[in-house]
Amino acid sequence: MQETILNDGLKKEEISKSIISILKTDFSVRISNTDYDINLFTPKFNFKPRDMIYLMILLEKKYQIKFSIDDIDNLSFYTIYGLSNIIMHHIGL
Repeated sequence: MQETILNDGLKKEEISKSIISILKTDFSVRISNTDYDINLFTPKFNFKPRDMIYLMILLEKKYQIKFSIDDIDNLSFYTIYGLSNIIMHHIGL
C-alpha cells in the first residue's frame, strides 16, 4: 500500500514537471514550486483561454487521452496539480 502511494506521488510529480516544462517552453510561463495550486488564469501567469485550449491539445497528445466536459468544468483543471490528478485518472493511476 505504501509503495502504491509513493509511486502515485512520483507519477504525479513527473506529470506536474512535464506540464511545467510545456508551460515554460510553449507559453513562456514562469512558475515556482509554490505555484502548483494557483489557477493558471490569475494575473500572475497571464494565461489566456486560447492558451488553455492549446495546452489541452498538447497534453492529450502527450498522454494519449481525451479530456471530458466534466474535466473542463472541474475548477482544479486550471491548476498544475489539478491537471496532474486528472491526467493520472485518465491513464489509470
